[in-house]
Amino acid sequence: MLHRDLKTKLFSLVLAVMLWCYLLLSSKNPIIQRSWQLRVDLRHVPAGYIGTVTPAAVQLLVRGREQAMSAVDVSHFRILADCSDLVPGEHWVKLSAKQPEGVSVRVEPTQVRVMVEQILRRIKPVEFRLEGEPPPGYELGNPTGEPAMVTVYGAASRVDEVRRALAVINLARITPGLAQLVPVLPVDVHDAKLEQVEVSPARIAIRVPVKAVRLPRALPLVVETSGQPAPGYRVESVTVEPSVVTVIGPSDVVAEMLTVHTRSFSIAGLDRDYEASVPLSLPAGVTAFDLHQVKVRIHVLPQAAEGAPARPR
Repeated sequence: MLHRDLKTKLFSLVLAVMLWCYLLLSSKNPIIQRSWQLRVDLRHVPAGYIGTVTPAAVQLLVRGREQAMSAVDVSHFRILADCSDLVPGEHWVKLSAKQPEGVSVRVEPTQVRVMVEQILRRIKPVEFRLEGEPPPGYELGNPTGEPAMVTVYGAASRVDEVRRALAVINLARITPGLAQLVPVLPVDVHDAKLEQVEVSPARIAIRVPVKAVRLPRALPLVVETSGQPAPGYRVESVTVEPSVVTVIGPSDVVAEMLTVHTRSFSIAGLDRDYEASVPLSLPAGVTAFDLHQVKVRIHVLPQAAEGAPARPR
């Protein structure tokens, strides 16, 4: 009887030690769970057909010990829908997950709807939509694209919705003489981009003829005056704000301009400082950006007698 009790006590002790070790290890390596949204990959779609999956992404729940989970990354997983032997039409397909060892996974939902359709290809001319404003002073011609035709392809029901292949040109980014690579979008009757429809080539080179008919140019400002100050006085300095003016006008005229001049005004008989707003004198067809007059300041001082310093005012 005593021997039997001893064996029972020893067994209980060993069991308690094992349980203690298990709890100790579990506390240092607890079970944790993570979740990701992953895209569903279709496999073995019949040749000449394309599958459209709904929903396109599902939730992946991953559970395992902290040590194993520390080495787990979302790139280690793939959610697969096997479309082997599916005929055209709608099907419910069970999902499977490729996973690393040491963890358990669950996919929600467990199945998705797959529509199998024949691949349809259509050739479309590229049409253009211009957005924004061209650089100031430039005149634009009709855009051209290379190639002029593209192929749109995808599920037949989606391709049937394509009304045109559209290239959107941002005029503000046009560089004279250079081609611009622009994406070609498959759009519906409302010019909304259609998803799950591909375009080949996806980008084309677009040229927009640009001609400078009105050239902008920044030029220094020169103040024009006539007459002389009052006897015994001299002009010490002339300042003008702004000192540089941006003009725009016919390219052949503006290209020849080196400076911008104010309209001439008289300083005859001036014996004190003078300040005025003076209009610009510009060639025909040339204008200044948001500017019609400039502020001119004339600083006048008494002339010094010969051999004597100027008298302070």
